[in-house]
Amino acid sequence: MTADRADFVAAPDVSRETLERLTIYADLLRKWNPRINLVSPRTLDALWTRHFLDSAQLIDLVPDAPATWADLGTGGGFPGLVVAILLQDRHKPVTLVEGAQRKATILR
Repeated sequence: MTADRADFVAAPDVSRETLERLTIYADLLRKWNPRINLVSPRTLDALWTRHFLDSAQLIDLVPDAPATWADLGTGGGFPGLVVAILLQDRHKPVTLVEGAQRKATILR
């Protein structure tokens, strides 16, 4: 486990299944970023803290009542896809909107 990923795991209370989903997302970002530029290449080494943990901070704002979240212009999926993965067990829908077809394809 990289130090960056270990820092993320230590911060929020994340289930093993959620961590697996985030790991798959991290792997896909690393795979596709050179071709599609989803995030700045300089930030890939700190992906778990710079992008994942930063996005996870929004979870504290989730109301108890059912709500739909929308991430407009989500780009590489931040913060929307991370929030969606973290809220999956709480059944809170998250809609990602991205105008660039190449980025939207990866997010699907």
